Amino acid sequence: MKTLTRTLIAIVAAGALSACGGGGSSQPTPVSVPTAASSAGSSSQNKTPLGYATLTLKGSPNFHTASASKRGAKSARRGPAYVNSNALYLDVFVVSNGIVSHVVDSTSGPNVTLANPDGSQTLSIPIFTQGTSSVVAYETDSAFATYGNVLSVGETEVTGYTPGSTIQLAMTMQMNANQMGVMSDPNNANFDAVTQGVGGQTPWTEACNTSNFYFFSADINGGFVSNVSGILPAGAGGTALPYVTGTNAFGVNPAPTLSQGAGIGGAYSVNFNAGTVLRVFLRATNPAYDLASSVFQNGAYPGLSAVTASGIDPNLNNALYSIYILGSPTPITGFDITYNGC
Repeated sequence: MKTLTRTLIAIVAAGALSACGGGGSSQPTPVSVPTAASSAGSSSQNKTPLGYATLTLKGSPNFHTASASKRGAKSARRGPAYVNSNALYLDVFVVSNGIVSHVVDSTSGPNVTLANPDGSQTLSIPIFTQGTSSVVAYETDSAFATYGNVLSVGETEVTGYTPGSTIQLAMTMQMNANQMGVMSDPNNANFDAVTQGVGGQTPWTEACNTSNFYFFSADINGGFVSNVSGILPAGAGGTALPYVTGTNAFGVNPAPTLSQGAGIGGAYSVNFNAGTVLRVFLRATNPAYDLASSVFQNGAYPGLSAVTASGIDPNLNNALYSIYILGSPTPITGFDITYNGC
C-alpha cells in the first residue's frame, strides 16, 4: 500500500485588513443571501466594502497523502491551521448585519493553487461593516454545493473595524480528522502510510519485530502533516496524536505485547510471534467536531451557523450534521498489525 506524497501543502495563515485592499489578488464580488438573522429584523447591508482582509494559504513541505483501505462515513477555536491543497476547493463567506456574502467561490473548479513564487496563495476578503462581522471558510474535495466531503472548516470574528485602518485578521482552519493512519517511520519516508475511517478495522502488514510504527490523524482524503522528528503532537488543524485504547491478539501464544517509546513521534513497537495479528484500537480528537456541534447546540460560531441557516450550500448542513452525529469529539478506529517476516 503506497502513498502519493505531496510536498506542497498545508497551512492557512492570517492577514491584514485595509481599506485599500492587498495581497495582489482581485477584489471578489460578494453574493448576498438572506439568513435567519436578516429575517429577524436586522438592517439592510451596504454592499460596498469598507476594506479587505488578506487571507494567505501557505504550503508545507511536510504534507502527505496516505492510501486509504476504506473510507469512513461522512476543540479549540485557536490552534495550528490546516488546508489540504491537492488542487481542492475553498469557499469563504462574510456574515455582516444578517447578510451572508459568498466572497471566495469554488463553483468553477479547484481554487487552492498555491501559485505565488513562495508557494503561497493570497485571497482578498471584503469587510462591509464597522460592526461585528464573521468570516467563515471551509474546504471540500469537490466544487461548491456539489456534496463534497468537508476537509476543514474555520471561523473568526472582526469587531469595530475603522475604515482606512489596518488590522490583523487570524483565521484558523480545523481539520475534519475522521481518519486515523499508521506508517513505519515518522515522516512517511517509506511511503507506506495507510488510513482507516472511524469505526473500521484495517490490516497493516509492514511491521517487523525490530521496527517502530507511528499513528496519526488525517482527513477523509488521507491528508496529514508530519515533521522530520515525528508526527506533531499538536498537529496541523488542531489534531493530536491518536492514543491506544486497547489491543486484542490473534494467533499463537504467548500473545504479542505493544509498547510505546519516548519522544515527539510516539513510536510503537510489538513483540511479535510468527503468525500473530495484534488488533490495536485508537482514539483521537476531531477538531472540526467543536464547530459542527456548536451549529446544532449552542451557536458558539455565529457565522458558521448563519451560513448553514442561509441554505446557500445545501451540502454544508448535511456535512456538519454528519460530523456531529456520526462522529464524536474523540472518534475511534483500529488496525490489525501483522508481522510480515522481515
